[in-house]
Amino acid sequence: GRTLKKDIIRMFSDGTAKMIDDDMIVEKRMILEVDGSREAVVIFTPGEEELWALGNLYCRRMIESIKDIRSIKEDGGRIIVERSNKREGWKLESRFLHTASGAFLQEQRENNATPFLPVEWQISFDAIMSGIDWISEAPLFRQTGSVHVAAVLSPEGERFFRTEDVGRHNAVDKAVGWLLKNSIKTSDAV
Repeated sequence: GRTLKKDIIRMFSDGTAKMIDDDMIVEKRMILEVDGSREAVVIFTPGEEELWALGNLYCRRMIESIKDIRSIKEDGGRIIVERSNKREGWKLESRFLHTASGAFLQEQRENNATPFLPVEWQISFDAIMSGIDWISEAPLFRQTGSVHVAAVLSPEGERFFRTEDVGRHNAVDKAVGWLLKNSIKTSDAV
């Protein structure tokens, strides 16, 4: 249910065109409800909805760990989250401003905060290249060429989790959600 076949016209560099049956990504619309309030509407690649919700809330600083979640369930077109520990966190629009532009770095410089993650490990070049190879082997990407891939590795290069989504932020949220669900600190992974 993550792809479908569609007739498309493929244009080639020599000016020719050909009708082909191509694999296309399916998109799913979901509403995220947190503590009874509609928090976000998202379009993403079906699958791993719970991981997406956990990662999204963590990246927006609305939760600090899986312990902050009382319950999480998917109900039709909704992901319903009840928190045991409520934090205001960042609003959705603010998150994209802070993570997709230089505004976050400028804000950190002004607050004399370090822009680096609190890690006490190093990762080898070979482990990084192995992770990149693993990303390039992602099945939906290989099938369609039209998704973002996020992968989680240990500092030693052990492959933990790989996910794909039409949205870059969604793929990263799913990967971060996997870390939370598996009780791995974000500072202990790459």
